[in-house]
Amino acid sequence: MSERPFMQLYVSDFVGDTLQLSTEHIGAYLLLLIALWNADGVLPNEEAKLARVARLSVKRWRKLAVDLLPFFVLGEGTLTHHRLAKELRKTAEKSQSRAVSGARGGRANALKYHGAGPANARALLKHLPESIYKQRVNGSLHEENQVRLDRYADEALFKACEALSGFVVPSYQQFKSFPAEMVESARRGELDTS
Repeated sequence: MSERPFMQLYVSDFVGDTLQLSTEHIGAYLLLLIALWNADGVLPNEEAKLARVARLSVKRWRKLAVDLLPFFVLGEGTLTHHRLAKELRKTAEKSQSRAVSGARGGRANALKYHGAGPANARALLKHLPESIYKQRVNGSLHEENQVRLDRYADEALFKACEALSGFVVPSYQQFKSFPAEMVESARRGELDTS
């Protein structure tokens, strides 16, 4: 799929600019505009390739090109379109602006709901492929020395393990596996506070 899944078409401008063109001309013109859009605004100015894009024979392309090429900007071996290039720039700027805004919003949202907890290298190690807690057995990831806790049945122990790991388990997740030694540490912590 194209990076830009749609191309804006200003219908009144298009109709006004193409009044003198036949249906065949308009079809070829639209196909060239679409190809330019997908090719970041530049096509090679080669008769055979342009004819193929317009889905015409080279002989027929030569007849239509006389009326179509004035709509385009011809460079050294390239064909571009002024209005389409302007729209591509606007689309790129808008996309970049939205990406920056989305990243800012995502960071703000993450801080709002998850806080800026302390760094915990041990929590990061659990997620590395060559983790001390996980190893590959017969091609699949196997969690070794893990204890599976139920958020609701073992609520205090679950929360203690969450605190020790420095990782907040999403509220919709009922079960989570924690390293056995972490569960033991959490149990000892429970016994000390009781």
